Amino acid sequence: MTHFDYKENSVSEENNKEEEKNHEGNEEETSHEEKQELSLEEQLDKAKKDYLYLYADFENYRKKAFQERSELVKYSNENILRELLQIMDNFKLAISMDVTSENLKSFVDGVNMIARELENMTERFGVSKIVSEGKFDPNLHEAISTEASNGNEDGDILKVYKEGYKLHDRLLRPAQVVIASEEAKEN
Repeated sequence: MTHFDYKENSVSEENNKEEEKNHEGNEEETSHEEKQELSLEEQLDKAKKDYLYLYADFENYRKKAFQERSELVKYSNENILRELLQIMDNFKLAISMDVTSENLKSFVDGVNMIARELENMTERFGVSKIVSEGKFDPNLHEAISTEASNGNEDGDILKVYKEGYKLHDRLLRPAQVVIASEEAKEN
C-alpha cells in the first residue's frame, strides 16, 4: 500500500466515522423529538383529564347548589309557620271557651292579646303597617270610594277599610281607603 492509499483509507475511515456519528445524532434527535411528542401527548391527555374532572366537579356543585336552593325555598316559611301555629292554638283555645256574661271581658281581652301576638310576630319577620293618614299615595293606597268632606282637601284619606302592609321595603298589600273628592262635594 502506498502512502497515498494509506491517506485515502484513513480519510474514508474518518468519513465513515463521521457519517456514523451523524447517523447516531439523527437517531438521538429523532428519539428526542419522539420523546417531546410523547410528552406533549401526555400533557394533552393530562389536561383533558383535568378538564373532565373539573367539569364533573362543577356539575356536582351546580346540582348540589340547585338542590339546596330548592330546599331553602321549600322550607323558607318554616319559622313563620311554627310561630303561626302557636297563635292558631291560642285562637282555638279562645273559641272553644264557653263565653258567658261573667267571662266576656276576659274572653275579649284574650282575643285582643292573640291579635297583638299576631302583629308582633309579623313585625319580627319584617312586616310593617303602612301609615294611611294625609294625602292619598297610589303607590301605597287603593282608593275604593270617594266621599264629600268638609274641611278636607281633594285626595285626603278619610277612612281606612283595610290596612296596607310592607315586607321590608316591598309592598305586600296596599291599604284600601276612602278619599275626599271635590266631585263628591258637588253631587
